[in-house]
This record gives sequence, C-alpha cells and structure tokens, in this order.
Amino acid sequence: MEKYMDILYRIDKYLNEAKGVKGSVFTVNDVDKWISGLKNNIKAPYVNVYSSNLGGDVNVAILITISIDEREEWKNKILENSKYVKLYLQNDGVLEYISGSLKFRKTTVKDLKDATIKINKFIEKSK
Repeated sequence: MEKYMDILYRIDKYLNEAKGVKGSVFTVNDVDKWISGLKNNIKAPYVNVYSSNLGGDVNVAILITISIDEREEWKNKILENSKYVKLYLQNDGVLEYISGSLKFRKTTVKDLKDATIKINKFIEKSK
C-alpha cells in the first residue's frame, strides 16, 4: 500500500508541476512572459514573436521573426524580400536559425535576458 501511495504522490506531483522537460528555461506557464519580454527588448524595426506547442505543452517553443529593414523598405511589402531571419527557441534554451537572408549561428541561452542580449548583438552585427 505504501508503494502505491508513493506512486500516486509522484503522479500528482508531476501533473501539478509546470509542464516542461527537466532543464527547461521556460515552460508553457511562463511562455507569455518570454514572448512579451522578447517583443519589447529586441531592437529591430520589425519583430514578431509567438509560441508553438505542436509537440504538446511539454515541448512548447518560441518562434521569432526579425527584419532589420523598415517595413516600408520591403520590396512589394513582402517580408522575405527584406533582410530578415526566423529563429526557433526551444524550451531547453537552444536558439537556432530556421530561415532568412541573415544567417544566425545556433546557440544556447540561460534566461530571457541572455536571449535578448544574444539576439540584439546579432542584429547589430547584421546592420
């Protein structure tokens, strides 16, 4: 009986904890804070940030689109005709390049401040 209660306790603890893999820098519960922090602190003319949890809440991720050109400068008003990059931030802290005319080297971030600093340094180098 004691073993059974221990198993129930572990299951309950798991279900009540913030969903995320061990070592996550963010979870589904605080992803909105990360999104607003990134939108407000990335210094570029165009920034779009949103979350995706296609792999379930445990695999929540953040997708970031950045253009270093003003929207009015985009040929035919198309993002892909500007100097842009699309980034994927996994909840384990891996920040990697998806697509774009600007190339970004895969890196790991520890927290929101670290992510913002690395992205802003990349933007400054790309201008």
